Amino acid sequence: MTPDLVSLVIMLRNTRAASMAPDQGRAVAAEFLRWVRIIQPELSAALHDKTDMPKPYTVSNLNGLSLPVRGTVFLPENSEVWFRITSLTPDLSLFMVDKLLQTLPTEIQVGDAIFKIEEAIWEAKKHPWAGWINYSELIEKELMGEVSRIIRMEFISPTTFHTRGVHMPYVLPSLALRSWLKTWNAFAPIKFSEALLETADSALAVSCYKMRSIAVRYGKATLVGGVGDCTFNIQEKDLYYLHVIRLLSAFAFYSGTGAKTALGFGQTRRVDQSYAYRE
Repeated sequence: MTPDLVSLVIMLRNTRAASMAPDQGRAVAAEFLRWVRIIQPELSAALHDKTDMPKPYTVSNLNGLSLPVRGTVFLPENSEVWFRITSLTPDLSLFMVDKLLQTLPTEIQVGDAIFKIEEAIWEAKKHPWAGWINYSELIEKELMGEVSRIIRMEFISPTTFHTRGVHMPYVLPSLALRSWLKTWNAFAPIKFSEALLETADSALAVSCYKMRSIAVRYGKATLVGGVGDCTFNIQEKDLYYLHVIRLLSAFAFYSGTGAKTALGFGQTRRVDQSYAYRE
């Protein structure tokens, strides 16, 4: 049985030395959508939906790059980097597992660099950012399991929120919760009441904040997002909503957080998230 949620990590190695801009989320996303268009055109049309609904997938930037020097990253020959694609619907997960994995090309070009595709991983035990699970399993483990009021979140790519007409680079707990709930309700078989958001400002509090701001070139614009670790303390007294908040924080591994998660932003995981949540 194909899982509902999949995180596919694709390992790359460059065949010769190269240099590039550090922000390649849009280029990686374009390559993923090109693969979909070639393999299953009707699915490609659905993924290009231009409504305000969340996308049923996320795509990361290239990970493993060195720090940029004057806006440029240098890759020696034989450098290993990776990116990940996550799917949030059974149809897209089926495509990724049954079709994409079987037809991946041997090479991919990102910017001016050409990489060999070394491996595609969707088992959590082989890579910390890979995994899969069904919605029913995630619900059972989070709504019925043990509960802690502490959740530590890791944001490995710039995370920003579009709110009140501007982009907010500060990871406010209420904005993170709103983002997770909106995406969950768009794709999960069980919906949660938006009444949770009425007390979002008081439901979560920041107890530790180790974040920094990073500017990302986005076409002609520059967006600023937060990267790092943030620990939330769940203040919600209602035990049911406490479980829901923890469920949504686990879901963030697949959904990402905030705006433009299909273009490299908002890659997220809960730090205490064990293999049991990602199989």
